[in-house]
Amino acid sequence: MQQSANFVDYHAIEHPSQPNYLDLFSGSNQGVTDDSCPHPFSAPNLAAELIQAKLTFGGYSEDLPTVGFTGCSSPNTRHPTYARKHNPWVNFTNVPTDVNMPFTNFPKDFSHLPTVSFVIPNLDHDMHDGTIKQADNFSPISEVWK
Repeated sequence: MQQSANFVDYHAIEHPSQPNYLDLFSGSNQGVTDDSCPHPFSAPNLAAELIQAKLTFGGYSEDLPTVGFTGCSSPNTRHPTYARKHNPWVNFTNVPTDVNMPFTNFPKDFSHLPTVSFVIPNLDHDMHDGTIKQADNFSPISEVWK
């Protein structure tokens, strides 16, 4: 944590979810004002800037089915828990697909983390579909050590 940032008081600037994630990741909602999917962009963004500077980026999404998955939600489930609308880097054609990873790929050895990493909880753990208690009980770090 000494070399990290934890945005515990970050608030949405618009509604619904997806435009806020795009704002955070690229400095703009890219004209998106809803949670529709998919959206391809080639605009400047955090990951592309880091990679250009010879640094690294990784996005870890809970319940993402596979590395580089581009679908809008978890396939073949009654209750999809992964939602692309919370995973902005998948929309950018100038971001390598291999930085779009399932949370199960989150390294147990934190020295293997990219320069900047995002952890995106599933819809149950981010309170979209789950309870406050489920979200409060979800700790990305403790999940890694299961």
